Amino acid sequence: MATGGDKPEAFKPRFAGDRATAPTPLEDESERAWQEFMQLSSVAPLASDPPAGEEQPAGAAVPQHRVEPSVEQTLALVRRDNRACPKAHRWQQLHELLTRAGLEAPFPVRAQDWKRTSALRKRLLVFEQIQWAAGAGALGAVHDFLAALPEEDWEHMG
Repeated sequence: MATGGDKPEAFKPRFAGDRATAPTPLEDESERAWQEFMQLSSVAPLASDPPAGEEQPAGAAVPQHRVEPSVEQTLALVRRDNRACPKAHRWQQLHELLTRAGLEAPFPVRAQDWKRTSALRKRLLVFEQIQWAAGAGALGAVHDFLAALPEEDWEHMG
């Protein structure tokens, strides 16, 4: 039966303050190793110049094509971490964002009804607003707004 002193190095317990150990590297100085090195180094020579292409100064913005989020991605964003809806003042900001664009967006929960409305009902109203935004061509703005909200600006289920 093996005792604590007979354990292989890898299985010995470690404690705070112990020095880290690293495995000893194995060096193969044989002729075969040298031949393998020479073969691998001659397979793909390194290019001395980068590939030709459109040059841009360092720090220049690279044009990117935005992929619009889907309704499902936006709904998943709302459901993450058991969220129900944005807090009242943030939801109002979202509504104002949509109406500034000249859209007749559905209203969020009214302030006087906030405490009486269940978290599930609030989530359903957010889902309705997201689906409406998709039909109105404003889903990207809604998704960006919701994605930028810190966790403390969300109401949660339960």
